[in-house]
Amino acid sequence: MAACDVKSNRKPEEWYASYNYNGMNSWNTVNDPDDVDDVQLARDIISELETRLSIDPGMIYATGMSAGARMTSRLACELDGTLAAVAPVAGVQFPVDCQADRAVPIVTFHGKQDMINTYVHSEDSRPYWISGVEDSLAGWVDKDGCAENPSIEIVTDAVARLRWGGCRDGAEIVFYSIADGGHTWPGSSIVLTSPWSGKTSKDITATQLIWDFFSAHPLP
Repeated sequence: MAACDVKSNRKPEEWYASYNYNGMNSWNTVNDPDDVDDVQLARDIISELETRLSIDPGMIYATGMSAGARMTSRLACELDGTLAAVAPVAGVQFPVDCQADRAVPIVTFHGKQDMINTYVHSEDSRPYWISGVEDSLAGWVDKDGCAENPSIEIVTDAVARLRWGGCRDGAEIVFYSIADGGHTWPGSSIVLTSPWSGKTSKDITATQLIWDFFSAHPLP
């Protein structure tokens, strides 16, 4: 899928255009009007697929990892009437300008040892990484009108499942916190060996859990 050319002429604190990847590309998750409109790209892809294939309009979903997770978070705000549910992996964010009217069901995964999209935001976090995972989840919990306190299930010694219920529109938010997980897709058979990647958790399989969640959350 197409990506946008990033800008490097903004101050880091101006987070709406804080991508400074030294010439690399990323999704336009902040809706920078000077960049490619990746939200419209997603709309166009869905529209094109609907013309070519027999698609259930009540079962359209989005998922992605890292930058794809940040884009998935943006799409939850912009396509809340189209996407039944979303699943950001290793990159959930809550866009501060989120205008979603509908509460969007979310299942998300993040390793506490993630060195790219840090679990806790700090001055050492990358410029595009606007808030830590728990702060982002708090934003979504508030936006979706969920109960403030989640139920907590200890899945394994390293994995905890947090669920916020009582949300508007029959939504829920489910978060798998992985104590020893890195910047990886839980349960993947692909083992990343880069120093920054960290451990790939084998305690859970994100792909299956995402599919189960999506299947349980068609568009109302």
